[in-house]
Amino acid sequence: MPSGTTNFSLDIDDLIARALDKVGGEVTSGIDLRKARTALNLLLIDLANRSVPLAKIENRSFPLQAGVKTYTLPSDVNDILSVVVTRNDIDIPVTRLGIAEYHKISNKDMRGLPTQFMLDRQRTAATMTFYLNPDLDTDVINYWCYTRIQDAGAYTDTPDMSFRYVPALVFGLAYFCSFDRDGFDPGKRQEILNMYEGLLANAATEDRERVSYQVTPFNYRGR
Repeated sequence: MPSGTTNFSLDIDDLIARALDKVGGEVTSGIDLRKARTALNLLLIDLANRSVPLAKIENRSFPLQAGVKTYTLPSDVNDILSVVVTRNDIDIPVTRLGIAEYHKISNKDMRGLPTQFMLDRQRTAATMTFYLNPDLDTDVINYWCYTRIQDAGAYTDTPDMSFRYVPALVFGLAYFCSFDRDGFDPGKRQEILNMYEGLLANAATEDRERVSYQVTPFNYRGR
């Protein structure tokens, strides 16, 4: 009979054990475990740089203040996909400017309904700067954003990823851990990398938004 459950995943210690099995070893000390968790965090950064699982796209909002044009976003915001400003219950699109384009605006303090924004992705948190400078306290910015994948925490936690990515996580972590294995066969490492790339591509294809086109966010500069 079917199990009746649909919540399979691997917690971090199981994920590490399966990854190390791919490189011919197991956790033998606390140092091995710490190295593997560091490798897992590097892998999660790599995944964030390569693609964004839809599970990490969120809808957020904040109120505008008259005369205040720059706002600091939460530290987990990685990039912005879409922005509207809501005035009198009507959503009005706000388009994105590059930093160089914003710099060329002669009067950045001109007030009115914001119709453009500049995103400056600083090291600790991104900021949004609007043009025109908001003229009312009643407008609200509503935006869809890509958020950072959370770090690997306790070993009993599960990775902050959709279940579709678990097979790719195993081979990706094995690939990163292989660099901590002295004398590891470069050919075997390449095989593991190929499996990681293939499984990641399969997961990304399945996780794509079911629309007839894809939106690629503008990336003028990232720090």
